[in-house]
Amino acid sequence: MSAIDDVLNDKEVISNFVQEMFDEFDKDKSGFIETSEMDTMMAKLREEISDEKVKLPESLQGTAAEVLKKFDTNKDGKLSKEEMAELVKQVLKMAYEACQNA
Repeated sequence: MSAIDDVLNDKEVISNFVQEMFDEFDKDKSGFIETSEMDTMMAKLREEISDEKVKLPESLQGTAAEVLKKFDTNKDGKLSKEEMAELVKQVLKMAYEACQNA
């Protein structure tokens, strides 16, 4: 198992990262990430990687609404913390791969 696999399988690390993202982007404190909040989050992610030669994984490409739909497993139109964990894993994996290729 690689170092990134260890991180991605560490529930405490993922949980802490998800909580940090929720604290930053769940502006209405509903406990969910809605489309407008997802739009803000995706804009920040794209801004942060724009200077890098990093390509977003396919699952994170598209509009905020499209990305939300990909991770919204219960189809309620918003992301719970559990659903957000899958998105976080994609972001962490992308960041790890970018560092490996730098």
